[in-house]
Amino acid sequence: MLGFGSRRRESFDTEDLHLLETVAAHLAVVRERLRVAADLRASEARSRAVFEQAAVGVVLVGLDGRWERVNARLCALLGYSEAELLCKDLASLTHPDDRAPERRMARALLAGRIPTYGVEKRYLRKDGSTIWAHVTVSLERDRDGKPLRYIAVVQDIGMRKAMETSLRESELRFRTMANAIPQLAWMARPEGHIFWYNQRWYDFTGTTPEQMEGWGWTAVHHPDHVAGVVERLKQAWAKGEPWEETFVMRSASGEWRWFLTRARPLYDANGKVALWFGTNTDVTEQRDSAAALEESRERLRLALAAAKAGTWHLDLASGTTVWSAETFALYGLDPDQPSPNMIQWLALIHPDDEPVMRATMRENLAARREDFATEFRITHPDLGIRWMSSVGRVTYGPDGHPLQISGLNLDITDRKRMERDLQDAKEEAERANLSKTKFLAAASHDLRQPVQSLFLFAGALAEKLHGRPEGVLVEHLQKSAEALKRLLDGLLDISRLDSGVITPKVGRFALDPLLRQLAAEYCPRAAQKGLRLHVVPTRAWVRSDPSLLERMLRNLIENAIRYTDRGGILVGCRHRAGRVQVQVVDTGIGIPLNRQREIFEEFVQVSNSERDRDQGLGLGLAIVRRLSVLLAHPLILRSRPGRGSLFSLEVPTVPAEIRIQPRPTTDGNTCRGTVMVVDDEAIILMGLATMLESWGYQVLAANSERQAIDRLAQSDKPPDLILADYRLRDGKTGPDVIRSLFLLMGREVPALILTGDTDPARIAETERSGFGILHKPILARELRRAIEAAVADRRVSAA
Repeated sequence: MLGFGSRRRESFDTEDLHLLETVAAHLAVVRERLRVAADLRASEARSRAVFEQAAVGVVLVGLDGRWERVNARLCALLGYSEAELLCKDLASLTHPDDRAPERRMARALLAGRIPTYGVEKRYLRKDGSTIWAHVTVSLERDRDGKPLRYIAVVQDIGMRKAMETSLRESELRFRTMANAIPQLAWMARPEGHIFWYNQRWYDFTGTTPEQMEGWGWTAVHHPDHVAGVVERLKQAWAKGEPWEETFVMRSASGEWRWFLTRARPLYDANGKVALWFGTNTDVTEQRDSAAALEESRERLRLALAAAKAGTWHLDLASGTTVWSAETFALYGLDPDQPSPNMIQWLALIHPDDEPVMRATMRENLAARREDFATEFRITHPDLGIRWMSSVGRVTYGPDGHPLQISGLNLDITDRKRMERDLQDAKEEAERANLSKTKFLAAASHDLRQPVQSLFLFAGALAEKLHGRPEGVLVEHLQKSAEALKRLLDGLLDISRLDSGVITPKVGRFALDPLLRQLAAEYCPRAAQKGLRLHVVPTRAWVRSDPSLLERMLRNLIENAIRYTDRGGILVGCRHRAGRVQVQVVDTGIGIPLNRQREIFEEFVQVSNSERDRDQGLGLGLAIVRRLSVLLAHPLILRSRPGRGSLFSLEVPTVPAEIRIQPRPTTDGNTCRGTVMVVDDEAIILMGLATMLESWGYQVLAANSERQAIDRLAQSDKPPDLILADYRLRDGKTGPDVIRSLFLLMGREVPALILTGDTDPARIAETERSGFGILHKPILARELRRAIEAAVADRRVSAA
């Protein structure tokens, strides 16, 4: 209140009062202004206190982006001093990825399109690190509404961001694990509303999250089971108890499969169910396996009963045993009685086998063998002697000590009886085969003698009738004799191979000369049938018996020519890692698949039901097969009827050798030499003498050892070669006579044994003599080559 007074007694006039009122009004205005200024200062002081002491960062930013004022909290957040921050602008402190979005929002705010904005962004701290903040921005305007500056409140949200990142990572790990497990997984709220499934659920059922929300899962359950499943599930959820059940679910392909489902409650801090976590495990295979196992067990029980077999178990620590009902039946014991112990069981075994069984058990346990098998006899109370087979397995402890034995007993009485019958049949067959071999040997020997005479006389006759018309008849005679010889030679080869008396003389040699020799011999024969025989040259060296390998290839080539009517035959080699396949390929009639094993048996021929001997005897391939086994040269056959056949022999290769061939020498001596011939068959002796003399040899003929000694004594010249039959008179043999003559002469000369025997024992005995062997019947040209070679070898040795 403002008062005015005067010393004068008179009152104020009107003019004075008006003046006083004017002064009082001005004083009131001044007073109000002073009050407002004081209030403004107090407000500014409060604002500064709030600005400086705020728990969040506050910054005033000019419209040009430069910072005008910052509080202490913002300085602490960014790690700068106030002075350093006021030298910065907004862009330099904002993460590059966040600058553009904030510029767009700032322009919208400045343009008045939005009253304010908030953004989560990253600031760059002084130490180079990044801090996440939530920034709320508004504009400060003047009285006219013109923008003056930005006011930004900056709140540190780094901890929240870290928690969000951790939560995302945790959720990612959970989803990864949930999708990686082999089961179908799901989560439900406390009342049973399922709100989450793993990916395997959707993959298996072929459904979507929208289809499965809540109780949508019932759509993939079997209609016969779903009602019961829902009822039991609701009961478990109502009680808050774990739940487990097996039921059928439909896959995306429509297949129904069995699942074992387990659900467990998860509790909150108050002990209440917060949610349910469940898994569905596919147990279809396990159920099928269990069913199959039970079926297998049932079949095993039936099989044991049908096979008269029983199981047993022995605990070695306690000595107790457990027998199956079938085992009791095998021994003729009462199954209602306790299982016999070890001592009682041994007492049931035949007295002759009981010691053996004890020794066998001790030996197996001492050697720590896991598995064992043995056979023994028992005395059945009703059936008498029965044979048993026992197989078992021993379980050992960590220290190697035996703990228990489990096994199976099988009645093998019938099998033993069959084995005995088979053995008797085998022995009878072997006796019959031996008789057959002896018969063939005797028959072959008896046939060879006249056939040999036939050859000798036919040869001599052929030379006398050479160039005359009658010579054609002799040629037919020789061809018939040669056919008979092939039969006898085949029988001899089969007999020798089966008896095992042939010992391969394996060596290293070049294969090409052998193939060229065969080509020279068989090309004319192939040409006679209008066929072309082509032999491919080779540089291969092989390891084999050259004579036996030649015999095999001869048989294969002869077979190819015999059964090929058009086209040709190819003989060549294919190299295979240390081995060479010598192949004979023809374009003949071929061999059906069902007969490709049969043709390697004796006297088996394809397409020769009339037994035309021009088609061979059916022994060639049988000999090839036996020789391939003897030499370990695998024999392969590939053939198609009407297309031809391929026979292949696989022979080991060796490195090539360089050999220098000696120059041939000439001998001016035209004398053939003297041959001593010893044979107790007069016709053979005469034939040999006639043949040798026609070749220019002097012959000393004798029919016994005594006569040979006499001929030697009467001769003024010892023989250059001795040719003797194997079986002679007085129980003598050719080797015996040859040794006697050697003793009288005081020296040895070349000697050859002629034999018609095919008996394996006799063949082996002949080969052990060490002399050259010729088998009757022998062709004249073969005999001549053998004699000339033996005499030539002697002359070379003497030189």
